[in-house]
Amino acid sequence: MKPEKFIMCTSDSAVEHLEKELAITGLDLFSPREQIRSDLMKIIEKPENIGDLHIRSIIKNAELYEVNPKIVIGFLKAFYSILWDKESDVSSKLDLEILAGQSNEQAFLEVRSNESCTSARLAPLIKPRESKLDGKMMYVNHIDAVQLRRADLATFFANYVGTHKFTAELIYGRILHDGLAELEITGQQLALNLPFYSINIL
Repeated sequence: MKPEKFIMCTSDSAVEHLEKELAITGLDLFSPREQIRSDLMKIIEKPENIGDLHIRSIIKNAELYEVNPKIVIGFLKAFYSILWDKESDVSSKLDLEILAGQSNEQAFLEVRSNESCTSARLAPLIKPRESKLDGKMMYVNHIDAVQLRRADLATFFANYVGTHKFTAELIYGRILHDGLAELEITGQQLALNLPFYSINIL
């Protein structure tokens, strides 16, 4: 689980919607043409152009999450700006996954790891979808793996943008609280009527 890259996802349907709005075909979201980047930035924040369902839900229901949507929009634009700037050393640390096919999850799976896994910064690899394009899908939440990432973020903010009043422990506690609260909201938006399963890795 070494954080070699910061990975974000979108979907092929979101990319197709961007193409329709821009009246183009063959959009390369990894490195779009310079001529369309300004127009692309103006519409990248629209919910229908966002393939990550959690981020889309925050933009559409900001009042439920108690999050200023401008912060999320700023994150999106910063991500793509850096991703497209191939002369930046940071660009190579970002990656974008474009998910293929329609979203049709049929269950929600929560995965818990044992202490040996978390101490070694390992997480079980579980495919959220069968290999075939029309295969069955499920939402997968690696709750312990996410907590490791949150701890990394808390340490970063404490070391680089915090003050002596905001320790890594304090920041982590807030991130953990808000993250779990937002997970519940997104779960209600996306998977309210789906069966819920939990796996504990012993």
